[in-house]
Amino acid sequence: DLLARQHHRAAIELLGDEEGVALLTGSLPAAAAREVRERLADSGVDFVIGTHALFSDATRFRSLGLVVIDEQHRFGVGQREALRAKANAPHSLVMTATPIPRSLALLAFGNADVSRLDPRPDARGDVTTRLVPREKRAAALAWTCERVRKGEQAFFVRPRIEGEEGGAEELHTELRRELRDLEVGLVHGRLAPEVREERLARFRDRRLAALVATTVVEVGIDVPGASILWIEGADRLGLSTLHQLRGRIARRGQRGYCWVVEGADAPEGSRERLAALVELDDGMQLAEIDLALRGPGELLGLRQSGHVGLFAGLGRNGPRRLASLAERAWEAAEMLLDREPSLPGRERPCANEPVASSSSSA
Repeated sequence: DLLARQHHRAAIELLGDEEGVALLTGSLPAAAAREVRERLADSGVDFVIGTHALFSDATRFRSLGLVVIDEQHRFGVGQREALRAKANAPHSLVMTATPIPRSLALLAFGNADVSRLDPRPDARGDVTTRLVPREKRAAALAWTCERVRKGEQAFFVRPRIEGEEGGAEELHTELRRELRDLEVGLVHGRLAPEVREERLARFRDRRLAALVATTVVEVGIDVPGASILWIEGADRLGLSTLHQLRGRIARRGQRGYCWVVEGADAPEGSRERLAALVELDDGMQLAEIDLALRGPGELLGLRQSGHVGLFAGLGRNGPRRLASLAERAWEAAEMLLDREPSLPGRERPCANEPVASSSSSA
């Protein structure tokens, strides 16, 4: 919702057309949402930005020509297909800084054409990432709070809102004690959108020294002064989410610090994933590691993770070897079609989902 609203404001500014650009999210009042859907159905809107509300059966388009899915790792394959199904073969662009394993497998086997944007945005500063064992949490937190007292802004993230093992609300209480002379905000998915917007605005304007949040701040949040990120319970989050969260800091060239703190009950094997995040700052490399660790699931089935079918027993480098083989097979097939123009099937059977990927966080 936050990212959609941000894109909506930017689209109006870029296109100079407030009437032709609409916003559709689940948080809109029923009457406002109904009005937007009516305008979509009779072509009263040229450009619409929205959340999952665009997938619903109630949302219909008179003439949908282009579908752009930003942050594709937040959407399931079925959801993306449901949006494309609202039109007759619309053009499709899918964007992400860290493709999920399923998407990498579909790319490797010719489902989409790829545009890869490797360079980091020039304005980004370097970020130092450190893995913090549970027993060193207190020392790392003390260092972080001291930097905040000296004027740096920090995000503090926990996966859950609340719970027995500690959520964002409990961390917020702890930080209010540690930073008692400063104001610490809290945002999560249960808050009303206008409350989240107001607190994020205060953080952007430096009226808050620190912000405690769940992963609602994963994408699209631009806070120029933020230089520190504290992720607690990082073992519960995927590499894509962790890399996106890291993209919230050092956005104006300043030095950034990312503390990746293990949870109290970190599952076996999680440290290997977290070590990859510490070592690498390239979203595509992290996505490839995620693919090797989690597996792509079934190419012709519903499972979206696991080493099954073609990928079973191939080991960590199996997906990459298969991707290289698939690329050579596509080149050979296209060469054959060029030589034999009368052959059927000159169009790729699945080439309807171009993907733009970037090595840096959006």
